[in-house]
Amino acid sequence: MEDFLKSYKKTIQDVRQEYPNFKVYGDTWIFSIYGHILEEQIINEFITKTIDINKTVEELGKRFNIKVKQEKNFIKIYFDKGINMLFKNQFHIINDVNIFMETFGWIPSKIDGFPFKEKTLSNKINNQTQLNIFYEPKFDLKVDVNGYYYHLTPDIYWKNKIENDGLTPKNKSKISFHPERIYLIEKYNKEEFEKLTKRLFLNISNPKVKQMINKYYVLQIDMNALIKSGRDKFYQDPHYSLGIWTYENIPPVYIKVIDEIPLENLTQYI
Repeated sequence: MEDFLKSYKKTIQDVRQEYPNFKVYGDTWIFSIYGHILEEQIINEFITKTIDINKTVEELGKRFNIKVKQEKNFIKIYFDKGINMLFKNQFHIINDVNIFMETFGWIPSKIDGFPFKEKTLSNKINNQTQLNIFYEPKFDLKVDVNGYYYHLTPDIYWKNKIENDGLTPKNKSKISFHPERIYLIEKYNKEEFEKLTKRLFLNISNPKVKQMINKYYVLQIDMNALIKSGRDKFYQDPHYSLGIWTYENIPPVYIKVIDEIPLENLTQYI
């Protein structure tokens, strides 16, 4: 293998095109080729599932010489929902850990309970001696759906975009960070949606955007019609048992406004 890597002078694009010939040797073999070409490359082009949590933690320990001792609170395993890492003055390995986790189908979604962002990470590194990063599966379990699901959106997005173009994946105003997705909720409950509205509104970082919002719309999605159109890729939300997500666009023909939640109704929260 080492001799092959020394003689391998092709690009990442070449590897992508030749993948059908390489895949018989396994993904680990392909990772080595990628690493040889570009050490800092996030290797996720050919991963289509998240590697088992125990296998990921095992390989993580080997790669970074980390002893997974739960009593020391460095790495905690939350069943099949994610991996929580507590970094204590070891901030120099965070970037390498993130790249490693990406190769196994895991992404950093929260840092100290807040959505993971590079800017947030930099600020915390400069002001703290330890921090928690939560990694969630990049590829969740596919689920079967039917009937109606629901989505919350600010009025400024409904009038300016969704009403005409439908829902498209985005990564703003979310509880955690992850690649672009559309979140849907299985059941509509007025009180629960008011609480969720509060959380989403408070999570908006741009004060100018906040000032423009007067209310949130509750959107109803016709899942049966959506599936008949060929859009059937839905996955379980690891943070919310009644939630699912998709990376496929939802055209406006399948969307209907069924309720409004004015921000003035949430004064006890905001």
